[in-house]
Amino acid sequence: QFCTNPGLILDPTIVARLASQNYKQNITRSVFGSVGYEVIDGLRVAAEGRYNIDRKTDRCLLTFFNAFGPCVAGQPFRGEFTSFTPRFTVDYKATEDIFLFASAAKGVRSGGFNSLAGLSDNEKTFDEESNWTYEAGVKSWLFDRRVMLNASAFRVNWTNLQLSTFSPTASVAQAIIMNAGKMETNGFEVQTEVKATDIVSVGGSVTYSDPKFAKGTYDPAYSSQCGNPSTVCDLVTITGRGTFASIAGNRPARSVKLQYNLHATADVPVSADWTLAGRVDVNYTGPTYVNSLNLTSFGERTLTNLRLALESDTYSIAAWVTNLTDEQYNANIIQQP
Repeated sequence: QFCTNPGLILDPTIVARLASQNYKQNITRSVFGSVGYEVIDGLRVAAEGRYNIDRKTDRCLLTFFNAFGPCVAGQPFRGEFTSFTPRFTVDYKATEDIFLFASAAKGVRSGGFNSLAGLSDNEKTFDEESNWTYEAGVKSWLFDRRVMLNASAFRVNWTNLQLSTFSPTASVAQAIIMNAGKMETNGFEVQTEVKATDIVSVGGSVTYSDPKFAKGTYDPAYSSQCGNPSTVCDLVTITGRGTFASIAGNRPARSVKLQYNLHATADVPVSADWTLAGRVDVNYTGPTYVNSLNLTSFGERTLTNLRLALESDTYSIAAWVTNLTDEQYNANIIQQP
């Protein structure tokens, strides 16, 4: 266990009421517009945009673990955040069974405030996060509509990424939001369903997503785990802020790079009114990291599920097994700095 924050260490000699109270108000006003045009038969283009005005108020009334003093001075915090988010799409219906599409869109998460005592001035506010997402793909039915095949590839570029983390100030017990830098994601998704016979179908899906923090990105919360000098982290000294662990090239906490599902179903008529239905699923989930340092991973598993049912239009009698192989894994790990 790694913990440098005294507010998160159990002391049986101290009785404290663990509570916090904040007043938050967010008033959003938006204007939206869109336009579309069919260039030729089956080929369409469209553009849309949204202009947002977010007015935020944040006021701390009671701090978490109130032993660490009053709420931060200078409250309530108030601010106005404006953004424009366009989206462009093009799609083409090549045939009745093949549909192609592509899009580019900007997303924004507005900035805000951390109204906790003990924070430095540059930790009390955070800027808006924005991203551009690019995607292209196909949706199709093939071989006389016996094979469904959908596929897409995507890329996402984040700027001013908002990261839920902890202040390097040990007396601040609650998580705060900080702008960590940039992040890029490349990935693809494929889904298929094959009707092998009138009774048997097989299918599956795979999702690959590889988000990585860009150069110049850091997380101050977990620097104490690195050691100084460190053999496991790249430590960076930032003028006026201290020494932090660089997370460039790392994946964000709890992001899964690879997931897939394989399944088979069978529907066997046993009478005019009843059908015997069976299904087997194999689901794989890749490992994920506890935090942005990427030192400890967990959660990798392959689970097999079975289901057998006798069904009619009115009734269903079913038996099922989940996690057939009794695989053991850590579903979640919570780690404090």
